Amino acid sequence: MQVGEDEERLAYLYIASSHLHGTLELREVVSVILEIGLNLVGAERMVFYVHDEERAVLVPAFGEGYEALPAEEVPMGEGRVGLAAARQEVAVETGERPTATIPFAVEGRCVGVLSIDGLLPQKDGFTALDLEIFQLLSRQGAAALYGAFLAGAEPRTITADAFRSRLEEGGGRR
Repeated sequence: MQVGEDEERLAYLYIASSHLHGTLELREVVSVILEIGLNLVGAERMVFYVHDEERAVLVPAFGEGYEALPAEEVPMGEGRVGLAAARQEVAVETGERPTATIPFAVEGRCVGVLSIDGLLPQKDGFTALDLEIFQLLSRQGAAALYGAFLAGAEPRTITADAFRSRLEEGGGRR
């Protein structure tokens, strides 16, 4: 890889990461995930399935390129989406119709799965940079979604005492 290509790759990864962590608004994080899929990867059709932990299913939550989101819920461990969630591993299929399934997992907890089901006409398949973006989305996208979800759960004010207390409790993990 040449120096210019390396710099470009790092710039794309930096942009994706900084945008993911630039807000605690859930709608904005969702918008950034779709933007990354569209503009950096070249996805034409994609759906994000949120993991409903109580029912152990993945539910279509938002997407791009479809008239309507798929109605079907996907059980954990079943099908392409459910397997990626259960294994917490990015899965890429090449061929005539390339697909990618990106689990969003943080600390072993699956937040959801992004399923890329179609690419823009000018794109033949996934590149090495796309695979790096998928890994970034898998880890950092999960943290951004999880943080935005928790931030919206209730109004919180950060105080030094509350911060120290959470650190002493083990970092605020449940």
